[in-house]
Amino acid sequence: IQLFLELYMFIYTTQLSLSVNGWKEVKEPSVKECYFILDSEKASRERVCLQRGYKQVEKSLESIFPILALTESLQTNLEKKIPLWALVQQLTEEHFEPLKQYCYDFAADRELPLSLEELKDCIDIMSELQYLFKEQFAKGQTRASAGNKVVNTIKYKVLKPFTQTRGSAGTIFVLNQEYLLLLTNIAIGEREKLRLYEIIDEFKQRGVFFDKESQKALVEFYERLGNVEKMSDSGDAIYVKKTI
Repeated sequence: IQLFLELYMFIYTTQLSLSVNGWKEVKEPSVKECYFILDSEKASRERVCLQRGYKQVEKSLESIFPILALTESLQTNLEKKIPLWALVQQLTEEHFEPLKQYCYDFAADRELPLSLEELKDCIDIMSELQYLFKEQFAKGQTRASAGNKVVNTIKYKVLKPFTQTRGSAGTIFVLNQEYLLLLTNIAIGEREKLRLYEIIDEFKQRGVFFDKESQKALVEFYERLGNVEKMSDSGDAIYVKKTI
């Protein structure tokens, strides 16, 4: 259960980081590409998708705390809270003035300058609030240390078991055999076996992507484990069986 909770928290956090700034799309976020490598593989600079995966997640880590704080602050009186992208869908003209006043009051309370000269609609106000909530944790501000603590906790507690630094490839996401086996069994679920491409698709739905090189390494891992039925050399005819 510990491995499961670690894996769940990690995947949830990476997808949250990749999606948290996309609330203006006003729709439920889709699963974002995030590439991994097996711990038995070698990484190289040419495999750009591996480097991009970690960098994209790391880039938005500092947005998680401010935007979740903003989402919470706008729904303090609601028992059931919803994500920011869903909250924005419910905004109407009658919310404009109260939101605008809240924005001005928040800026005054934090002693922060506004980034927009004029707030024309609710989206403008939400953009300004996003800026202000982030700015309060920026370097040099009194709340900077609080923001840094959250980012460092995510990096060194949530992400660390799944990251490695591989020479010129830099820091990348890695799945060791324990996590990979657990994820495989979760993907197969109550079924007895799945085709390899179905397994890979199940991984993608959970935010775990593998490039072609890693997919080859994945087959080798399953073969060593002895839980494959190989009808031919094509991926369509390779079945992966669960181990529990």
